[in-house]
Amino acid sequence: MNSEIRMTRLSHNPGYARIQATSHLLTDSEAWEPFVRDILKMPISMLKGVQYAVRGKFWMRATDPLRQVRVTAERWTARHSSDHSPLLCKLAGGGVEQGRGRR
Repeated sequence: MNSEIRMTRLSHNPGYARIQATSHLLTDSEAWEPFVRDILKMPISMLKGVQYAVRGKFWMRATDPLRQVRVTAERWTARHSSDHSPLLCKLAGGGVEQGRGRR
């Protein structure tokens, strides 16, 4: 299958157009909040991770772009969390064991 046909099929996935539109927002735009809360169903505390995921365009080739944004945002947030709790580090796939910090 050639890439043009594949991209056309992927662009018809749920959420693709919404993520595409959101990717052009400024970082401090108030439009991010309803996107994070209502479309992705994530807490607003994940905003920076969501912005990273949307701008990184990892979702563009995903079969389920909304899920891809959620997963990428969770991993980014876990990696950049200040407390490095074991659960967050497990979500991030990090090398932290039993509550120890990264060394």
